[in-house]
Amino acid sequence: MVEKKKMSSKTLAILGVVFLVLFFPVGFVLLFLALRRKGEEGAALREQKEQEATAAALARVHAKMEEAGTSGAGRSGEYQYSGVDVCILRDMDPDLSLVDVGDDADLKLEEDNEADPQAVAVYVGGQHIGYLYRGRLKKMVYDFLKRDDSVSAEVSAVDGVGVRLNISLAR
Repeated sequence: MVEKKKMSSKTLAILGVVFLVLFFPVGFVLLFLALRRKGEEGAALREQKEQEATAAALARVHAKMEEAGTSGAGRSGEYQYSGVDVCILRDMDPDLSLVDVGDDADLKLEEDNEADPQAVAVYVGGQHIGYLYRGRLKKMVYDFLKRDDSVSAEVSAVDGVGVRLNISLAR
């Protein structure tokens, strides 16, 4: 009969530390990579669903307007939006004293924007003052700019901390 030796608690502790040091980092890295990949796939899927929902909503709006024979300005394919708020980010510090009601605003795509590849930047007098807020209107403006359709904007209101625009879109 073979006699089994019991390992001392010190030996077990040393073996435990060795296995922890050798295998824990590998397991942690694999778990991290799996969670990261799942997050990237989920974000891409959410973005795709959001784009599909926006396209469907725009198609319904276009169909209703064409059915009624009108749109925002009375001509098919033309839209007017008033009092559109401009998002001024915390790290931006535009000089709003240089912005007046009636000034033309340039809306430009900022596809290299890491936070939002469909960002629409707002410039007044060559000064970057902010962005259009995320939402259906921003996506619609993005689509119009992407197609080189007619997009115009002018400042409708300025106060010490914000700017509002009137935006016209036409096909």
